[in-house]
Amino acid sequence: MAEQQGEKNPVVEQMMTVVEVEFGERLDEAGREKIRTGIERNMTNAAALAAYGLANGDEPGTVFRAYRGNER
Repeated sequence: MAEQQGEKNPVVEQMMTVVEVEFGERLDEAGREKIRTGIERNMTNAAALAAYGLANGDEPGTVFRAYRGNER
């Protein structure tokens, strides 16, 4: 999901529009850039997770077992 120089992701732009409408008057340019960077990072992470092949029946790497003291 790497953006080429000068090319903007339309999803990020839409999210930034929502941020501007809701919080624009309270944000300075540094705040806007920080939010944009966070959104872009989240989009990159989401794409990486979506690209990982996982079938519906795949089990987790560890199995949760509740701690019950010395009971077995």
